[in-house]
Amino acid sequence: MSQEPEPRVVFGPRDQHGLILGLRAGQIGILLCGVLLALGAITASQANPLAILAVLALAVLSGAAALMPVGGRGVDEWVPVVIRHLLGHPATWRSIQPSRGQRVSAGPTSEPRLIPAQPSFPPMLRHCSVLAVPVPRGELGVVRDTQLGTWTAVLRVRGSSFALLDSSEKARRMAAWGVAQAALAHHGCVQERVRVISAICGASLSRPLVPEERVAIELAVHAATPRVPWQAPTLPRVVDALLSPSERTAGEVHLSADELRTASRSVALELRRLVDGDLRGMFDSETSGDIDLQAPLVSFDLSAVYGTAALPILMACVGAWFQGVLTRDDQTKRIVVLDEAWAVLSNLETASWLRGSYKLARSYGVQYLAVLHRLADLSAAGDANSAQVRMARGLLADTETVVVYGQAPAEVDNTRSLLDLNDTEARLISTLPRGTALWRVGRRSHLVEHRVGPDERDLVDSDQRMREGRR
Repeated sequence: MSQEPEPRVVFGPRDQHGLILGLRAGQIGILLCGVLLALGAITASQANPLAILAVLALAVLSGAAALMPVGGRGVDEWVPVVIRHLLGHPATWRSIQPSRGQRVSAGPTSEPRLIPAQPSFPPMLRHCSVLAVPVPRGELGVVRDTQLGTWTAVLRVRGSSFALLDSSEKARRMAAWGVAQAALAHHGCVQERVRVISAICGASLSRPLVPEERVAIELAVHAATPRVPWQAPTLPRVVDALLSPSERTAGEVHLSADELRTASRSVALELRRLVDGDLRGMFDSETSGDIDLQAPLVSFDLSAVYGTAALPILMACVGAWFQGVLTRDDQTKRIVVLDEAWAVLSNLETASWLRGSYKLARSYGVQYLAVLHRLADLSAAGDANSAQVRMARGLLADTETVVVYGQAPAEVDNTRSLLDLNDTEARLISTLPRGTALWRVGRRSHLVEHRVGPDERDLVDSDQRMREGRR
């Protein structure tokens, strides 16, 4: 069996861009020096034939030095490298394995596995990490940017000089990086799907998932995900993987197939309800292609499933999707409006997500606006001592700005208790005219009259349907 040849590595300078007509600064300098020397020689020779031949030779040499490459690079690029080398201070960089970097295993049939060994980065680059991605016959240096969500292969480095690969080896590594990049993208999509399906199961079961169930979901999503990047797994395939796990899949967590099937039975049957039960048709196919979740304004209208078993599941899907958006950390400031917020709080899974989101709102640059018709709606989240009601009261206590419009007299005592209003504030909220609200910003209170412009009236007019149609 023949052994594959080692990659051909050539010592050379870094690439430089042209300044004028594609010529680099060094090339222009060599040509100018050749022209000046030729003019000087012609002036001094006084039409001597031998001197004219020497001038012509000088012009040809200067043109060749400027334009003809040596080892793929021009003389102007080689001069500083040779000088540095002779002085004993060559500036080199090796791309085979980044120093002190992480190691990642990524290929068309394996998921990336990171072994932390993070180098010390300055604060402005804390979101970057250096990886070594194995490819056939070597490794690629890769910079991972969690802020932008990108993986960048290090194929060229700015510096005075470094080791160059020949064209065939460069092409081979570029192709290998394409395979590795597809595997890394596949890994990110799988983790996003695991988060969404875990949220669906928690919302449908109305309880947090136990570790065995979360592991089973992760293994099932991996098993149901096609190995080609343009295809996505569907919920029926995940249900099949949960109900009939293979011995190989179960072996990854040192369990038998029967043990894994028993541990995941509850989530498997609950997910099956979405495929073949009373909620079939809503979650058992791929996401509609005409939904743009990257638009500047995204609105989820769940009024069609209000009061049904699908409502908490859809809210869990939205919450899991939004959590994935936040973890990309793209420095975008966002405003999230939760209308009828009691519905979000009525489910333990979505209430827990909202509580965690409130706690991290500042670090993610998110402003949350929760809309309630009455503070008594908080009691609709559950029983008086339920975890949901306690979370609702905690969210109210964590809210920095509270806007209270006019309240019915029967609501005054409850509102006063929950918001810790004084006597004057409690007396005012039952007499406020329409459009006027009591603003509580921290511990300070203000009466604010809200005026709606003509372009805004249609957005807030909730009586429009009552005025339309026949009487």
